Amino acid sequence: MKRFSFVVFTITTLLTFVGYPDSDNMESRDSAAVKIASASSDRTVKIWDSEAGEELMTLEGHTDRVNSLAWSPDGSQLASASSDGTIRVWDLGTGETPYIFSGDRSAHSVAWSPDGNQIASGWDDGVLRRLDAKTGELINFIKLHTDRINTLSWFEDGSLLASGSSDKSVKILAEESRTLEGHTDQVNSVAWKFDGTRLASASNDSVVRVWDVETGRSLLALQGQGRVCSGSFNSVVWSPDGERLLAGSSDGMTCTWDSISGLLIYAFRRHTGPINSLAFSPDGAQLATGSSDKTVIISGYDRSVNAGRTY
Repeated sequence: MKRFSFVVFTITTLLTFVGYPDSDNMESRDSAAVKIASASSDRTVKIWDSEAGEELMTLEGHTDRVNSLAWSPDGSQLASASSDGTIRVWDLGTGETPYIFSGDRSAHSVAWSPDGNQIASGWDDGVLRRLDAKTGELINFIKLHTDRINTLSWFEDGSLLASGSSDKSVKILAEESRTLEGHTDQVNSVAWKFDGTRLASASNDSVVRVWDVETGRSLLALQGQGRVCSGSFNSVVWSPDGERLLAGSSDGMTCTWDSISGLLIYAFRRHTGPINSLAFSPDGAQLATGSSDKTVIISGYDRSVNAGRTY
């Protein structure tokens, strides 16, 4: 288990290969390195080597807290959304910003489209703005929610975009938007199951909901038991096989449910503050958690360990 110290609001993971970049055979490439990007209230973005625990780069330029990050699909750039009212795109080769998009409100969420062409951004006034990822020019905007957009997530084929808001709703945007209602407090995180049939959402109402994407129906309302996982949920992720749902709680616990039965099967506390973000390494072998206790903890994820312990 590795522990890094810094205030974290969001973390994302990226797998990059070195050695034979033109080869289609992964096994022929020399080595792999997992990088973690972290965003903080100290107005910086940091890039870390998760294996060595070393800081690789600090990106400075925002004048207020950084709320959200998104990697470009090829890993060469990173987008950041800040309360200073800007979306910045960072070139990770140089540390420079090719462009900055400025709005008149706080930017709270950002997501890079899987094809690399668009950056979706969610703002304090409930507006979704889509930017051209190459130029930073505004493509279009829509009043998607009636309050702040806290989270955005593209499905991996780029056909669907999910959002969660302080207006307590979840929306799925395709050719038209669909509203999913059931939470009783703000929605902090949304996550797609790998096959696109299910969407999970985490809320301040202490519930993680699982939605049927086709019908919009709430299939499960996942909660803690007693004092276990009793706080609000700030982040949610699916296990790579889609059989588990993990959520980070304001009480510092990481909570795991069976995604079919809804049974809370495992919970542990390694942080002393709220868990603001969760991310799996690309191979699913490691889980990173970021907390207001100023640490990121990276630990091995063994599915067999996360089974058989029931609360």
